[in-house]
Amino acid sequence: MKCDIPSNAISIYGFGSYFKSIRIHRDIDVLLLHRDTSIASCTFVLKCKQALMIAVPQIHVTMLSQSEEASLGFISKANAREVGSICAENFDSDIKRTASKLSY
Repeated sequence: MKCDIPSNAISIYGFGSYFKSIRIHRDIDVLLLHRDTSIASCTFVLKCKQALMIAVPQIHVTMLSQSEEASLGFISKANAREVGSICAENFDSDIKRTASKLSY
C-alpha cells in the first residue's frame, strides 16, 4: 500500500532462517527501512519497531535509513525480501497485517 506522505512510511524486509523456510528458527529477523535520519523519520521508525515488538514477541529488528542501506547493501547481502510496509495514516491496520504475516 502506498502512503500519501513518504516521510511517514517504512518498508519491511525479512531475512534470516525464518524467511529461508528453515523449520528450526528461534526468531524472526526484519529490517525496517525508513526514509532518512530526520527526527520525523527516526521517530516514526521507532514507533513502528515498538509496535511490531509487542505484536510479534519473537521479532528481532534492524533499522536503517535508505542512505545507510544503500551504503551497506544490506538487503542484497542478507538476501532480504520485502514483506510489507507501514504508513502513518494506516498504522494500526498495517501493524496487524504485518504481524499476521510474521507470526509462527
